[in-house]
Amino acid sequence: MTLLTFPSRLAVGDDLALRLATAADAHLIRAWTDDPAVHEHWAGRPLTLDEVRADYTGARAPAVASYVIEEHGVPRGYLQAWQDDDARGLDMFMAAEAQGRGLGPRVARALARDLTARGWRHVTADPAERNSRGQRAWARAGFEPTGERGEDDGHPTVILCFRDA
Repeated sequence: MTLLTFPSRLAVGDDLALRLATAADAHLIRAWTDDPAVHEHWAGRPLTLDEVRADYTGARAPAVASYVIEEHGVPRGYLQAWQDDDARGLDMFMAAEAQGRGLGPRVARALARDLTARGWRHVTADPAERNSRGQRAWARAGFEPTGERGEDDGHPTVILCFRDA
């Protein structure tokens, strides 16, 4: 499979942007996962600094693009786009203080549109079955249930696919 390129920065209106995460973001991303409102549906526990450095700051490129979500230049969350031989998808969490404000759906929709314009097909998301708030956020971003189920770190998930409306 040929890996598609990811944008290094993506503006989402005048107030939101995605930028590739760097090693300088590791402490911030790790701190976000300390909050149960974040880690409850992301790893189920706070991440270690070594885990963040290995998986969330660009070390898995080009298969995974790790982004920091910024609102007016202030970091508010994390979004990753990943691709492998069988699938392509997005995963995301918002910092606890940024949850419930509609930022996540806006950036997820913008990135999914950008990636489909670059040739991606069947862009998926797989929130936990018990994460109804996350499922609603992905729905606002344009993702619809496929009827399929998956598993992530031993937790049942709902498979959603982007349908730009």
